[in-house]
Amino acid sequence: MEKDLNKSNKLINELRNQSINCVSLKIRDLIEVQGDLEGIVNCTPIGHNSSLGNPLPQLVTSKNQWVYDVVYTPAKTDFLRIAESKNSMIIYGVDLFIFQGIEAYILFTNQNKNRNIIYKKIKKIRTYYLKKLVY
Repeated sequence: MEKDLNKSNKLINELRNQSINCVSLKIRDLIEVQGDLEGIVNCTPIGHNSSLGNPLPQLVTSKNQWVYDVVYTPAKTDFLRIAESKNSMIIYGVDLFIFQGIEAYILFTNQNKNRNIIYKKIKKIRTYYLKKLVY
Protein backbone atom coordinates (compact mmCIF):
# COMPACT_ATOMS: atom_id res chain seq x y z
CA MET A 1 0.00 0.00 0.00
CA GLU A 2 2.81 2.41 0.82
CA LYS A 3 4.40 1.68 -2.56
CA ASP A 4 1.14 2.63 -4.32
CA LEU A 5 0.88 5.79 -2.25
CA ASN A 6 4.44 6.74 -3.21
CA LYS A 7 3.66 6.12 -6.90
CA SER A 8 0.50 8.18 -6.62
CA ASN A 9 2.31 11.08 -4.96
CA LYS A 10 5.06 10.98 -7.57
CA LEU A 11 2.52 11.09 -10.41
CA ILE A 12 0.62 13.95 -8.79
CA ASN A 13 3.85 15.94 -8.40
CA GLU A 14 4.81 15.31 -12.03
CA LEU A 15 1.38 16.45 -13.24
CA ARG A 16 1.37 19.51 -11.00
CA ASN A 17 4.81 20.44 -12.37
CA GLN A 18 3.08 20.61 -15.76
CA SER A 19 0.39 22.92 -14.30
CA ILE A 20 -2.22 20.14 -14.21
CA ASN A 21 -4.48 20.38 -11.19
CA CYS A 22 -5.01 16.90 -9.76
CA VAL A 23 -5.44 15.03 -6.50
CA SER A 24 -5.52 11.44 -5.34
CA LEU A 25 -8.64 10.52 -3.40
CA LYS A 26 -9.79 7.58 -1.39
CA ILE A 27 -13.04 6.07 -2.70
CA ARG A 28 -15.18 7.50 0.11
CA ASP A 29 -13.82 11.00 -0.58
CA LEU A 30 -14.26 10.58 -4.34
CA ILE A 31 -17.94 9.75 -3.96
CA GLU A 32 -18.48 12.91 -1.89
CA VAL A 33 -16.87 15.25 -4.45
CA GLN A 34 -17.58 13.40 -7.69
CA GLY A 35 -19.82 16.13 -9.10
CA ASP A 36 -17.02 18.71 -8.75
CA LEU A 37 -14.47 16.74 -10.77
CA GLU A 38 -13.56 17.40 -14.38
CA GLY A 39 -12.25 13.89 -14.95
CA ILE A 40 -11.78 10.54 -13.26
CA VAL A 41 -9.09 7.94 -14.01
CA ASN A 42 -9.18 4.26 -13.07
CA CYS A 43 -5.59 3.06 -12.66
CA THR A 44 -6.49 -0.23 -10.98
CA PRO A 45 -6.59 -3.66 -12.64
CA ILE A 46 -10.29 -3.96 -11.76
CA GLY A 47 -12.22 -4.27 -14.99
CA HIS A 48 -9.51 -6.27 -16.77
CA ASN A 49 -10.44 -9.67 -18.23
CA SER A 50 -8.65 -11.33 -15.31
CA SER A 51 -10.33 -9.10 -12.70
CA LEU A 52 -13.76 -8.16 -14.07
CA GLY A 53 -15.94 -5.66 -12.30
CA ASN A 54 -16.27 -1.95 -11.70
CA PRO A 55 -13.75 -0.29 -9.36
CA LEU A 56 -16.19 2.54 -8.58
CA PRO A 57 -19.75 1.20 -8.63
CA GLN A 58 -20.98 4.16 -6.55
CA LEU A 59 -19.70 6.68 -9.07
CA VAL A 60 -22.24 8.73 -10.99
CA THR A 61 -20.64 10.76 -13.77
CA SER A 62 -22.18 13.43 -15.96
CA LYS A 63 -21.92 14.70 -19.51
CA ASN A 64 -19.57 17.44 -18.27
CA GLN A 65 -16.96 14.94 -17.13
CA TRP A 66 -14.43 12.71 -18.83
CA VAL A 67 -13.67 9.22 -17.60
CA TYR A 68 -10.51 7.29 -18.43
CA ASP A 69 -9.90 3.61 -17.74
CA VAL A 70 -6.34 2.41 -18.34
CA VAL A 71 -7.58 -1.18 -18.72
CA TYR A 72 -7.53 -2.16 -22.39
CA THR A 73 -8.77 -5.74 -22.34
CA PRO A 74 -11.68 -5.49 -22.53
CA ALA A 75 -11.50 -2.11 -24.18
CA LYS A 76 -14.95 -1.11 -22.97
CA THR A 77 -15.01 -1.92 -19.28
CA ASP A 78 -18.05 -1.79 -16.99
CA PHE A 79 -16.61 1.45 -15.61
CA LEU A 80 -16.59 3.01 -19.09
CA ARG A 81 -20.00 1.59 -20.05
CA ILE A 82 -21.61 3.23 -17.03
CA ALA A 83 -19.87 6.56 -17.72
CA GLU A 84 -20.89 6.36 -21.38
CA SER A 85 -24.51 5.75 -20.37
CA LYS A 86 -24.36 9.08 -18.50
CA ASN A 87 -23.00 10.77 -21.65
CA SER A 88 -19.58 11.34 -20.10
CA MET A 89 -16.67 11.56 -22.50
CA ILE A 90 -14.78 8.29 -22.23
CA ILE A 91 -11.14 7.56 -22.93
CA TYR A 92 -10.24 3.96 -23.60
CA GLY A 93 -7.27 2.09 -22.21
CA VAL A 94 -6.56 1.31 -25.86
CA ASP A 95 -5.09 4.81 -26.02
CA LEU A 96 -2.62 3.90 -23.29
CA PHE A 97 -1.78 0.70 -25.17
CA ILE A 98 -1.14 2.61 -28.40
CA PHE A 99 0.77 5.58 -27.02
CA GLN A 100 2.83 3.46 -24.63
CA GLY A 101 3.82 1.22 -27.52
CA ILE A 102 4.70 4.12 -29.78
CA GLU A 103 6.75 5.84 -27.10
CA ALA A 104 8.59 2.58 -26.35
CA TYR A 105 9.32 2.15 -30.05
CA ILE A 106 10.63 5.72 -30.31
CA LEU A 107 12.79 5.25 -27.24
CA PHE A 108 14.23 1.82 -28.03
CA THR A 109 14.86 2.52 -31.71
CA ASN A 110 16.19 6.03 -31.15
CA GLN A 111 13.54 7.49 -33.48
CA ASN A 112 12.94 10.76 -31.65
CA LYS A 113 13.76 12.70 -34.83
CA ASN A 114 10.84 10.91 -36.54
CA ARG A 115 8.35 11.51 -33.71
CA ASN A 116 6.15 13.86 -35.78
CA ILE A 117 6.03 11.45 -38.73
CA ILE A 118 5.17 8.56 -36.42
CA TYR A 119 2.45 10.51 -34.62
CA LYS A 120 0.80 11.45 -37.93
CA LYS A 121 -0.03 7.73 -38.27
CA ILE A 122 -1.76 7.53 -34.88
CA LYS A 123 -5.30 8.09 -36.12
CA LYS A 124 -5.06 5.10 -38.45
CA ILE A 125 -3.54 2.88 -35.74
CA ARG A 126 -6.08 4.01 -33.11
CA THR A 127 -9.01 3.46 -35.49
CA TYR A 128 -7.75 -0.04 -36.24
CA TYR A 129 -7.49 -1.04 -32.57
CA LEU A 130 -10.77 0.61 -31.57
CA LYS A 131 -12.59 -1.29 -34.33
CA LYS A 132 -10.89 -4.51 -33.29
CA LEU A 133 -11.35 -4.12 -29.53
CA VAL A 134 -14.36 -1.88 -28.94
CA TYR A 135 -16.87 -1.96 -31.77
